[in-house]
Amino acid sequence: MNDINNPVTPIRLNVGNGGAGVETPLMRSITMGTAAEVQQELAAQPNLSARDRDGCTPWLLSIYTGDIEKAEMLWAAAIDPTDQGNDGKTALMLAIESGNLAMLQWLLAKGFDVAEVDDSGETALMFAIRRDAVDFVALLLQAGAKPDQSSISWAKSVAVARMLAAAGADFNCVSQHVRRLLTNASTDVNQVSLEQYRSGKRQRFGLTNPELMSVDFWRSMVCSRKPASEARAEFNDSEYFGDPIWSFDRSGQSLTELLDGRIIEIGGQQDGNYDPDFCIYNDVVVHDGQGNFQIFGYPRAVFPPTDFHTATLVGDYIYIIGRLGYYQGRNYQQTPVYRLDCHNYQIESVITINSPGWIYGHRAEYLESGVIVIYGGSIEDAKASRNNFLQYRLNLQDLSWI
Repeated sequence: MNDINNPVTPIRLNVGNGGAGVETPLMRSITMGTAAEVQQELAAQPNLSARDRDGCTPWLLSIYTGDIEKAEMLWAAAIDPTDQGNDGKTALMLAIESGNLAMLQWLLAKGFDVAEVDDSGETALMFAIRRDAVDFVALLLQAGAKPDQSSISWAKSVAVARMLAAAGADFNCVSQHVRRLLTNASTDVNQVSLEQYRSGKRQRFGLTNPELMSVDFWRSMVCSRKPASEARAEFNDSEYFGDPIWSFDRSGQSLTELLDGRIIEIGGQQDGNYDPDFCIYNDVVVHDGQGNFQIFGYPRAVFPPTDFHTATLVGDYIYIIGRLGYYQGRNYQQTPVYRLDCHNYQIESVITINSPGWIYGHRAEYLESGVIVIYGGSIEDAKASRNNFLQYRLNLQDLSWI
C-alpha cells in the first residue's frame, strides 16, 4: 500500500506540453475498460511512469476519469501520489477539472496536501475559485485550505466570495463583477447621450453634507462599472487635459452590508498615478440590493477623497478609518477617522487620541466590547511606508487608541 509521506518516485518521461505522449494498455483500460481489466494490466507490472499527451501517468489518468475503484488499484500499486501533470497540475486539480466531487473527497481523505502548488504557484483552492466550482471550494476550505489576499478577487460568484470571506479573506477585495451581482445594479442601461456625457463626465464635490448627485452619466457608470478609458472610447473623447473622467471601476473602495439589505460603497480610486483618469473619490453610493441606488457627494472639507480605508458597521453608523489619499492631504501624525450616519448619510470627522498614524490597506473588526480593532496594511510617514505588524484598538467610548 502506498504511503503518501514516503512515496515511491518513478522516473518521468520528458513529454511536457505539446509532447506526443503514449497510450499504454493500462491507460486504455483506465479510460475505457473495466476495473477487472485494470487489475489484469497492473498484474503485468506495466510502466507506471508513462505519460499521455497531457502529461498524465496512469495514476493521474485514474483521477481525471473519476473512477475511485480504479484509483484505489493504482494507489495500491506504489505509484507516486505527489506526481503532477503538465504545468505541474496536481491530483486535486485534476479532480476539480473533471468535476468529480467524490474523487476530491477521496483524495483529501487519503491525506493529499491542499497547499500543494502547480508550476505557476497556484493551489487547488485557487484552481477551484477560478472555475467558480462552488462545492469544490467549500470542500477545500473544510479541509483546511487558506485563501490568500488575492484569492477573493478571482471569485466569479457571490457564493464563492462569501465562503472565502468567512475563511478570512477581505470581502472588500471582490471584483467589480461580484459587486454588480451583489447590488443587482442593472447592466442593461440605455446609453447616455453625448450631451449627458459631456455635462457629467467630470468629478465634482458635493455642496452639502450630503448632496444627492443626480448625474445621468455617473448613474450609467455605477451600473456598468466601466473604466474611464472605455467611456472615453465610446464618445471618442481625446481630451486628456483637465479633470479625470468619473468612473466607478475602482480599487480601495469599501463595501458594507447593512442588516436591512442595503449595501454601501465608499470612495476608492480609479487606478494608476500616471493614468490621465487617475482619481480618488469621496462619494457614498447606497444600494437597496434590488438594483436601485443613490449617489451622495460631500464637500472636500467635510470628507476628503478616501481610498484603501476600512468601513466598520457599529449600530447605525459606519466608522471609516484610515486612507491612502492624495500625497498633499496626508497628516502622518493622525489616523483619519470619519463616521457615516446610515439614516441621513451625513459624515462627521471623529477626533481620536494616540492614533497609530497614517494607515491604509488594513483590515478592521468590531468587537462587542465597543472596540474596533485594526491590523495589517501599511503605515506611512514623511520618509517611507512600512508594513504594519501590530494591532490597534479604537475605544469608541473615549475615542482613544490602545
